[in-house]
Amino acid sequence: MKTIKYFILLFALCSVFSACTGPAGRDGRDGRDFEMKIVDFDVPVESWFYSDLYFNNFYRAEVDMPEVTRQVMKGGVVKVYRKMFRENSRVEYQKELPMVTHLEYYEESVGDWLNFTETIDYDFELGKLYVNYTASDFAYEIYPDIVPDAMQFRCVVYY
Repeated sequence: MKTIKYFILLFALCSVFSACTGPAGRDGRDGRDFEMKIVDFDVPVESWFYSDLYFNNFYRAEVDMPEVTRQVMKGGVVKVYRKMFRENSRVEYQKELPMVTHLEYYEESVGDWLNFTETIDYDFELGKLYVNYTASDFAYEIYPDIVPDAMQFRCVVYY
């Protein structure tokens, strides 16, 4: 019991003597000079293009995003969410990218269910945002006509 009292006393003394003092932090930490922009955008089917960059089969969509400025590139944050709807419902929900979804698809030519993983991620550069779609068993040479569906997204930029 005595040990616990000494530990509490030591902790209290350390807390008192290590209190933060000094000049105020840079603007923005208290919410001033903070900018946030929200942009909703669609990626229609015709916007997906095939890429085998880095020997990886995937689809990519390029989106103009003037909200990604030099200031954002230097010290901001870009977050992207996929907007979706609950099955048989109009209730919207959002999932932050990157998102990985396990799916199954009935392939008539094989007569069996195919299990695969769908991954959607993004990257950005000054004025542009790229959304990337990959399926785990994606063989473009075998399925060149399979293109991702149209999708809706939300981009949140803050700096």
